[in-house]
Amino acid sequence: MAVNIRTTKVRGLERVICYQFTGENSAWEALQAPGSTAFFSNGEGLHDGNKRLAVLGDTILRLALCDDWLKTGKSK
Repeated sequence: MAVNIRTTKVRGLERVICYQFTGENSAWEALQAPGSTAFFSNGEGLHDGNKRLAVLGDTILRLALCDDWLKTGKSK
């Protein structure tokens, strides 16, 4: 059975970051550029490339930075 290009790219990403995803959709979405016309395996389109994951990542980063800041006890 032939391996499709999507699986090949996701496996390559997993090798580079040393992490194996439980499903391909998040990894596939992360690989897409804004405005991508790629689709999830269920046929749903990615309308904004990886914007959804970028917003999530930005929020998580802000939370981690605030947590570190609060632990210092400093007001600024």
